[in-house]
This record gives sequence, structure tokens and C-alpha cells, in this order.
Amino acid sequence: MGRALGVTKSRAGFAHGFCVLSEIADFSYKCTEYYASQDEGTIIWNDPDIGIKWPMDSIKLSPKDSKAPLLVNIAAHQLQPSRGEG
Repeated sequence: MGRALGVTKSRAGFAHGFCVLSEIADFSYKCTEYYASQDEGTIIWNDPDIGIKWPMDSIKLSPKDSKAPLLVNIAAHQLQPSRGEG
């Protein structure tokens, strides 16, 4: 058994990221609304303005996450939740 981290409730528009250091991981979360892909966004994992010191030497990203922009390059209206809580 590994360790688990949970975020019990976050506001709509809350950014989250995680790093898996094991061979296998399950990730799940609850939403306040039905999933809608148009409400989804990404921020590049190593954005220097955010400054997270990720504990790994190599990375494996999804195609979507590989193309994510820096936070500074995301328009302000895209950072606002489009529905649900906000």
C-alpha cells in the first residue's frame, strides 16, 4: 500500500498538480458539476513563476500537458470559472 493525498473540496477553477514517483498510481476526484471539457485548462508543470520544486529527474507528460502554456500567457478571462462555484 502506498500513501494517499486528498483534496476534500476546492473552489471551481482550482489548479491541481501531482507527481507520481511509483510505477502505478490511481487518481480520482469529485466535481461540483458534470465534467465539461470546455471548462478544463492546463498550466505548464514547470512554470518558473509558480516555482514548484518537483522531486524527479525525468518526466512523462500527456500530449495535452506537454503543450500547456505558462500561467502568464493565459488570458484573464480563461482563469475565471465559467460555471458552478466561483
